[in-house]
Formats: sequence, C-alpha cells, structure tokens
Amino acid sequence: MLHPRRVSCLRWIYNNWPFNLKGDLSGPLPPMIKGKLSCLIPSKQPHLLSHLLEDLQQQDIPKDLVEIIPIKANDTRIGYLRNLGLLKSQGEFILFLDDDTRIFQQDFLTKALTMIQESNCDTLIPHAKPLFCYSYSKNQYLKPFAFATRCCLIRRSALEKINGFRNLYSFEDTELRIRLELSGCTLRLCKELEFFHPPYESSSWQKPLSLAHSILSLRKVYPFYIWVLIYLNQFSLAFEKNRLKHALSLIVCLLMKKKRHEYTA
Repeated sequence: MLHPRRVSCLRWIYNNWPFNLKGDLSGPLPPMIKGKLSCLIPSKQPHLLSHLLEDLQQQDIPKDLVEIIPIKANDTRIGYLRNLGLLKSQGEFILFLDDDTRIFQQDFLTKALTMIQESNCDTLIPHAKPLFCYSYSKNQYLKPFAFATRCCLIRRSALEKINGFRNLYSFEDTELRIRLELSGCTLRLCKELEFFHPPYESSSWQKPLSLAHSILSLRKVYPFYIWVLIYLNQFSLAFEKNRLKHALSLIVCLLMKKKRHEYTA
C-alpha cells in the first residue's frame, strides 16, 4: 500500500513529467450493460471457489444486475488472469475477488452498487476481516483497508482509461492503484461493507519473492526514477512492518536480476 504523501509525490512528478499509464489488456471490452455488476474470480482452488460462489448466489441483488465470471487459473500471472476476466465482462462496475474470499452480508452487492453510484467514486474498498477457518498462526496478518483485488469494486471506465492490469505475477493490485491514482481516479474506503479473507502467512517466502520479482520487472515499463520510488516505497514498508523476508527478497531479486518469475503469489 502506498502512503498518501508518496502518492502525492508520484502525482506531482507525473503532472510535470508524464509517462505511459497503459496496462496490458489485449483488446477492447465487450459492450457494456449500464448498471450491471461483474464479479471476476481467478481460481485454482475449486473447493474454495465453491464457497464463494454459494455466498454470491445468496445475495439479494436482482439476478439481471450481476454476472459471475470464474476464471480458470491456467497462468501464474495474476494480472493476466484479471485482464482475461475483464475481456469477458459486460458490467459497468467490476468487483474483483479472490477464490478464498468470503462474503457473508447478503446485501453486500446491492449496497456496494448503490454506494459507488451515489458517491460517484471510481473505486470502493470494503473492510477486510481475517478468516481463520482454513489456518491460523501467530505469523499471519491482514490489513482492514488495503487496495487489494481480493475484494474491491472499480468502475469499468476507470479500468478502460488505463487499459487494465499489467500482466504481473504479484503486486498487480498495488501497481494498478498507482496508475489509477495518477489518472485522476477517486477512492473510497467503506466500513459498512465487510468481507473475510485468510490472513497472509508471514513465515512463508513464496509471496515476498513473487512480489519482489514483479517489482523488478516494472523497471521495463516505468521511467527509472519512478521505478526507484516504487522500489524504495516497498522496501521502507517492509521495515516499517517488520517484514524481514520482504526486505531481503527485494535485495536478493535486485542483485540476481532474474528475468523469469519462478515464484507465484
């Protein structure tokens, strides 16, 4: 997550020295249906996806206002999978979900649709709560509010403006937020909406290495001075939150300069 002051710094730089904000979406989106909500869910865990699909089926939103699009995870680039879902969606509003997300509020979709329309914001971030039914350890953590595609609602027009996600293996949501912010999109945090997600396991090296490799790959698409700011932001966050593995992964990946992402999120 980017600190507001760092976002302001990036915005000032972009306003004075503009650079390309386009993502890797490979084609135009299907015709839009106004007022419709598209739920996009990349999944490689069918047993978890089934629980989320059941949650969505129990929502009180009229069926003609929502479409649910599971995306089979036949690629390890999560950014690519989310773009693939976008290419199948017709909604004016896009709800990105992880397959291990759970939604227990039966009016969640109805409220989310109403809030984003009435507030006229571009992005709506619900309140995240830890879901401990799958696993639990003292090394787990979950921020209550973070720009993360485990559950966030974004206007289709905002995504089209920046041509979707980068085809990254990890870090695709934070990188998307950078470009949304720089393109002038607005964000709202919403305490009234809640979702549940398993906390992240800080004792594992998998996610830190995947994130570090993705940040390294951004050197090819951002001006060097912007990439340095992104890199240093993640490095400082790792120390602020005492995530030693994240900091070490950033150092190791920078020194090794690997061309391929051998770790998935």
